[in-house]
Amino acid sequence: MLKGKKIIITGAGGFIGTYFLEKLKDDNEVIALLRQDISKYWRLKLFEKNYKVEIVDITEREKVMSVFSREKPDIILHFASTGTYPGHQNDRDALFSTNVVGGINIIEASLMYSDITINTGSSSEYGKVPCPMNEKGPTFPTILYGATKLFTTHYAKIRAEEEKKRLITIRPFSVYGPYEEPFRLIPYVLSSALLNKKIKLSSPRSVRDFIFIEDFYDATIHLINKTDQLGYGEIFNIGTGKEASIGDLVKILENEVLKKNLDIEWGLVQKQPELEHWYADISELKKTGYVPVYDLKSGLAKTYNWLKENIEYYSRE
Repeated sequence: MLKGKKIIITGAGGFIGTYFLEKLKDDNEVIALLRQDISKYWRLKLFEKNYKVEIVDITEREKVMSVFSREKPDIILHFASTGTYPGHQNDRDALFSTNVVGGINIIEASLMYSDITINTGSSSEYGKVPCPMNEKGPTFPTILYGATKLFTTHYAKIRAEEEKKRLITIRPFSVYGPYEEPFRLIPYVLSSALLNKKIKLSSPRSVRDFIFIEDFYDATIHLINKTDQLGYGEIFNIGTGKEASIGDLVKILENEVLKKNLDIEWGLVQKQPELEHWYADISELKKTGYVPVYDLKSGLAKTYNWLKENIEYYSRE
């Protein structure tokens, strides 16, 4: 747990940022960095506003520096990113400006004004490499999003080593749970089941390393608490170390969570070629003393229960 800390969260209106904001806001002084007015973020309407908001475009260096110099935060959680979703992965200008320019701005401001920084990389940095994917490489990103995140990861590591600062990069695998975007796989399938809609999926053989958001949160907080024992600029995979296919996920939902057959049409969604295997080597995370708690069944059950209570945000046409 973290208590009594001043924490800046970038990307605080997104899936992961919102989850951390809700968990941290009551016991800490949290500043949410948003690009737009708070009213533009549907997730932030779901809980009490017990935090401060700063409207800042992270690509604007002077504004970023101004906020950091004024607030002098203890901890930075950098989640802001472009290209997390497939529709934005070919916007070269946005990918470079947010992930590289914005990422560098946050890293430099963090090194100057904060004690601990979490920089968020991506499993897309690995690309098409043998599994399990290991922090020491190789890395061969196959999409521009992965390439921009890999650059920022290397930049963060080099600068942390130069400045001898407690900055680490986390590489999330397939995080799921409350607040995830409606069009993402798991909320799409669950909301479609709740609303009795046909589900259109690509291939049951597609694989992911699914990690529940609560495990992702706990692993990140654990690493924050361990930063004084870690090397400068270290990189950590955050996944389960296990892969599951979309077919496996559907079977768990049908047999153990929803207890009903789903109306699925396979092969109707065109996607980029899928890899045969995709899962993290989490041995470095385990060495620090953290092991994920949730299996896919328990994580899906908690996600389903949360989504039932918030289905209005997932029923848009």
